[in-house]
Amino acid sequence: QPGSLPNQPAMPGTMPNVQPGTMPGASGGNWNGTYIGDNGSIVLSIQSFQGGAAGFIEAEGQRFQFQAQGDASRLQGSIQAQGQAFPLTIERSSNGIAMSIGSATYIMQAYSGAFNMLQN
Repeated sequence: QPGSLPNQPAMPGTMPNVQPGTMPGASGGNWNGTYIGDNGSIVLSIQSFQGGAAGFIEAEGQRFQFQAQGDASRLQGSIQAQGQAFPLTIERSSNGIAMSIGSATYIMQAYSGAFNMLQN
């Protein structure tokens, strides 16, 4: 199919026989959501499978695929961007995540509401 990546599930963002957003055997493992930081916002979408997780990070209108292993507090793996694989680490922080891609680290807060343009 034109425009699709090789070895991808037929339905974008889904994998067969997996529970979205959870890590096997880990309580509190839901990583899915929107996170906001100084460099903008991302949407994190993860699906677990035996031995790891796969998903997408959506940022600035682009979707980047990643694979990782970990638990409810830390994921480590690689992310595909510009035809290359980069090291990826995502760790929970007190109110969001710390995400490292290559040598850059982004501190992001979980976002769970609608934007209010009237708020100062």
